[in-house]
Amino acid sequence: MPSKPPRRTREDIHVERKTRAARQLCEALRRTSQLSATPGEIGTITTAMVVVMTWWLSYDEVSGTSRFADGGDHGACLARGVHQVLAMLAPCLDPEGRALFQQLARDCLEP
Repeated sequence: MPSKPPRRTREDIHVERKTRAARQLCEALRRTSQLSATPGEIGTITTAMVVVMTWWLSYDEVSGTSRFADGGDHGACLARGVHQVLAMLAPCLDPEGRALFQQLARDCLEP
């Protein structure tokens, strides 16, 4: 008798959703020629993006730059996280996309 597949946890579902969203972003940018990356590179970038998305708040807290848990500036903490995730794409972006990323970074990270 075949065994039942393991039950998916809430965390499994969240990671799957993050992975799907990151992959869709990368593939959309590649389809429009704004991202220069092979399918294998997209897989690697996607995994790295998911790791940062999943663990950003923990990292920010232990790095000493955040007051998120103390009711501090949540927006600034999340902006730093978004910047870190999107920065993984920057080396593969075309010049126009890279300029847009740099402008977004300046806008999001300025106090």
